[in-house]
Amino acid sequence: MAQSKNDAIFFVVWLLNHVAREWGKSTVETYRLLESVDIVSGYLYPSYDVLHAMGREALVEDVTLLARKRGLSV
Repeated sequence: MAQSKNDAIFFVVWLLNHVAREWGKSTVETYRLLESVDIVSGYLYPSYDVLHAMGREALVEDVTLLARKRGLSV
């Protein structure tokens, strides 16, 4: 696996853990919720190059706002 792909996977897992903590849910449940509205595969991985430079709080807020926009109640 290329290093950038490893970096993207590490980043997504790291972010999922932080979002889960903020939402009071397990990481697995958070992953399933976000994947159900195409945020993990359709937003986080493709946008890794831009997103990984943002701070944790901004990223959690960004994911939360996008999840709400896509119909999740979080």
